[in-house]
Parts: sequence; C-alpha cells; structure tokens
Amino acid sequence: MRSRYHLAVPVWVLAAVSLGLSVLAMINSLPLARWAYADWVAVSAATRESLLYGGPWFAAWGAWVAGRYLGPRSLLCPPSAARSGPRVVRAQLTLLGVAAACGHLLGLLPVLTWTAIQARTGALNPLVLLGSIAVLLAFGALGYLIGCGLPRTASVLGAVVASFGVILMVDTWGPALAPLRLSTPAAGFYETAVVAGFRVAFFAVCALALSAASAQLVAERSVVFNTWALGGLLTLTAPLALGFVAKSTAPLAVQREANPVPVCSSAGPIDVCVHPAKVDLLAALDGMVDNVMATVDHRPAVPVAGLYDSSLDREQLPNNFVLLNIEASDQQWLDWAAGDLASQLAGQPACLHRGDAFGDDVAPLLDHMAVSEAFASWIARNAGFMAPQFDVRGSSPQTLRLEQLPTDQVQSLYHLSAAEIASCRLPSSAIP
Repeated sequence: MRSRYHLAVPVWVLAAVSLGLSVLAMINSLPLARWAYADWVAVSAATRESLLYGGPWFAAWGAWVAGRYLGPRSLLCPPSAARSGPRVVRAQLTLLGVAAACGHLLGLLPVLTWTAIQARTGALNPLVLLGSIAVLLAFGALGYLIGCGLPRTASVLGAVVASFGVILMVDTWGPALAPLRLSTPAAGFYETAVVAGFRVAFFAVCALALSAASAQLVAERSVVFNTWALGGLLTLTAPLALGFVAKSTAPLAVQREANPVPVCSSAGPIDVCVHPAKVDLLAALDGMVDNVMATVDHRPAVPVAGLYDSSLDREQLPNNFVLLNIEASDQQWLDWAAGDLASQLAGQPACLHRGDAFGDDVAPLLDHMAVSEAFASWIARNAGFMAPQFDVRGSSPQTLRLEQLPTDQVQSLYHLSAAEIASCRLPSSAIP
C-alpha cells in the first residue's frame, strides 16, 4: 500500500503543490497583519480570498499530474492496468488534496497567529475556513478533470484559464456560488452561517463530482474517442442542481451585525465611539480629535458631539455625531478619520444637503463647496494630518489662498464667518 501511494504522485510534486500554496496564501493574507487592528471577520474571509492565485496553481498541478500519468498511451499507468480508473484517481487526488490543504493552512498560520494574539473580540469562523478548503479541493479536481481530457501542456494552460475564468465571473455566480468574492468584509458585518455552511457542502460536492467524472474518463480512456468516457460528466448534475437552488433563493451571504455595543472614550467634551474590535484605535482617535479641534480653538462653526464608527448601527447615530469611515487597511487610516472630522467642521454636510442647482445657481454652489473643502483641507493639514480625501483632485485655488495666509488670520476668518461656513454659503471672495 505504501509503495503504491508513493508511486501515485511523486513526493517532489506534492512538495511543489504544498510549498506553492503556502507561499501564495501567506503573500495574500499577510497584508491583514498591517491593518490598524486585528479583525477576525476579515481574516476569516481571507482564508478564502487568499486562493486568488492558489486556486489556479493547484488546478494547474492537478492537470499536470493527470496529463503526465494518465494519458491513453501512458506507460506508467496504461489503460489495462489493474489500478486504472477510480483507484488511481482516488489515490492521486487524495495525496494532492492533503498536500494542498496542508500547504494552504500553513500559509495562513502567520496571520491566524497574529490575529489570535492581537484581536480584542471575535473568533475565526470555522465554516468559512472549511469552505476555503472545499473551494481549494474543487479547483484541484477541476484541473485534474481537464488533465484527463486534454494533452498535458494544453491541459495545464486550460486549467489555469478555466480557474481564473471561474474566479472572475463572481457576479455571474453570486455570493453563494462564487469560489471567491473578491471582497473582504470587516468588523460590523458577518458571513451568515446558512451560506457559509452551504458553500462547504456545495464545493465538497463539486470536488467529488469532478473526481467521479475523472475516474470515468480514466477507466474508459482509449487512443480512439469513446463516448462512454463522457458518461462521468453526468455526475456534475448534482452540483448544478444545488447551484440552481442557491441562485433561485439568493440568500444573504453577508449581513450587518445587529446592535454591536459601542466602546467609547472622551476627547474633552467629544465622545469617540468605535466597534469593540477597534478598541485599540481609541487612544489615537482621541489624540486626533484634540489636535483637529485645537486648530479651530475648540470653537467649531458646526457643533460636534462625538465621532461614531461606521461599523456600528447607523440608525442609532446621535445628532451632531461625525460618521467615521475607518480605513483600517490603509496606513493613513487616522488621516482619513481626521479628514472626516475636518469636513464636519468646515460645513461640508451642509453642502451635500443643499441638493442640485440649476442655471445661475450652479456657479455659486460650486464656489461655496470649494471654499468648504478648502477650509476642511486647511484644518486637517494644520492639525498635522494629510487627509487623502482632499488630495485626490489636488489643491484648489481656494485651498492655495488659505494656505498662503497666516494661521491666526485663517482662524479669525473661520470664526467671523462661522454662520456662512456652517450653512455652506461662504463665497471665495471672502478669502483675502
């Protein structure tokens, strides 16, 4: 038995599969360790999304193994061999699957360890992790089937193209059926157990059906075309039926967390509230609020009662609270947060509430909005933050004019024009 398994797939092939998947999983998942906080929701999703290149890699090796050892003229395992058919397919796919799963998990180990140490709340979603393993096995089985039906070189290329094609058709499959979703949820959301559990079953059935089809092709292989060899493709009706049900019902794959309890601190009179997973960010946010408010002498034109993390329930957002979109994956997440607060102090929400303008009202509205953005950019910069939301279009003439003025003159203009700034009605002619 032992010698047969060693002959089924060479050790160097198993090592290449495992090592490649380990490296690819590590490369794709380690960026999460650079987030501003440890997020189990995002890390759980990364166990699946890290297969962006790992899936095609495994499919290519599956195709290579089948093409190398199971061609109709193979001397290593000819069609007449006693172990031909299901036995050799089962032996090879078992070895490949174990090597692939071990490599994938090994590559995820660093980010899982870091998150386990750093995370303040939550845990790894086991169903999402199992679903990632099922997806990986389905990729390998797909490549193996292609390798059984095409010449070796063509099958490897075909497996890679087919794998990427399946991945990129995410909108066609829908969230329940797509191998990867090409997006990463974070704290404040969760992947539903119904869809996560369905994905485990669905992709496991896909892997088994593809394996059965491969076994039929290998059992009936011949140097001439044999229609019976295609009979195994009928096994694919099982995953097709499951997929039809999932597409018809379209269950929600990701939902917003219901009423997460905010964790709050105070920066003077201003409350700062975040999702429990982001509690480590409070100290930095408090410091940012102090610096930004000091720029306007703690006398904002627009009252601010607090800052509220967008990961929390927005329907419970109190009056005069700034909604913070914390870009945890961006190293400038604090600059983004400072920009959100500066926008509030400069009256930008009032600009949005003014609605559309027509005719002669367009130019004044655009001018007032440019002044509001100029003050927001100035407030953030003078507080020591380079808010990316103000740097996308470059500095406007209004911003350049403000930056050329002394700080005390800009502050004086801000306070004297507080009413106009709060209502987004300060014209650029007011700037010296």
